[in-house]
Amino acid sequence: MKKNILDKFAADDRPMTLNKRKKIRTTTIIAWGFMIPNLLALTLCLWKPIATSFIYSFFRMQGYTPVEFVGFDNYAKVINDTHFILAVTNSLKYVFWELLLGFLPPVLIAILLNEVRYGHKTLKFLIYFPVIVPGIVSALMWKIFYEPSASGLINNILLKLGLEMQPFLNSPKGVIFWICVSSAWGALGGNLIYYLASLQGINSELYEAASIEGAGIIQRARYITIPQMSGVVLLFLVKKIITVFQIMERPLTMTDGGPNFASMPIGLQMYRYAFETFKTEYALALGVVQFLMLICITIFYFFLQKRVTTE
Repeated sequence: MKKNILDKFAADDRPMTLNKRKKIRTTTIIAWGFMIPNLLALTLCLWKPIATSFIYSFFRMQGYTPVEFVGFDNYAKVINDTHFILAVTNSLKYVFWELLLGFLPPVLIAILLNEVRYGHKTLKFLIYFPVIVPGIVSALMWKIFYEPSASGLINNILLKLGLEMQPFLNSPKGVIFWICVSSAWGALGGNLIYYLASLQGINSELYEAASIEGAGIIQRARYITIPQMSGVVLLFLVKKIITVFQIMERPLTMTDGGPNFASMPIGLQMYRYAFETFKTEYALALGVVQFLMLICITIFYFFLQKRVTTE
């Protein structure tokens, strides 16, 4: 009797198990159907060019065709180039000014905007608006603003205020700073959205309890906001460094690396090797050097991301 009951339950359970297996198999096939095109695109458009660049960097190139294996000779010539140290130094300067101008202000503005009760939608639109402007258009617009003569918008305003005109992009010492000002303006809204999303995820009861205790804006920001969003801020800090270290289009558009190579980063030096002097092998070698620099920062980024997501 007992055996018959167990057989009945086993018989009833068998179709359910088969259905579950069919559902799992169907879900898996559908998932792979969505992933395979993305994996192919990622392989063909990202990993294959990276691998090819790494291999070709050991060859003497004629155009984009490898001609002769030269080992590390391309790397030696790139590193010994007088512009290499300058390009690395300039890239680090870009990172410094971008972190100062484009990383800290969005955090502070997001915290203040989170405290605004009226008109915050209009403020969000006004701050986010520069993101809509294409990067090249933004760079050209700021180049006109920075025109060192009286025809430049900023210098025209300075003259009307009775102040002296500034050289802006013609100043070797200040050119990177002014480029980073324009870049920070364009990226402010995009970064702000991420920080505001992080702030919206903070439990509102914490703010209510702090308000009841008499805490002001500064106290709430210090003891609630900053500790709660510190993980996201840290991740964006590393991501910002990775992004800025690859800067190329804005210096190319605004100064072409001048004056006297004062604003030339690594990315622009690669562009010059590849499309101006047509030394493709040097561009590939420099690209690999930059890739190795960035891979170290990226590993650190994933390490931080893992720690933040597990906390």
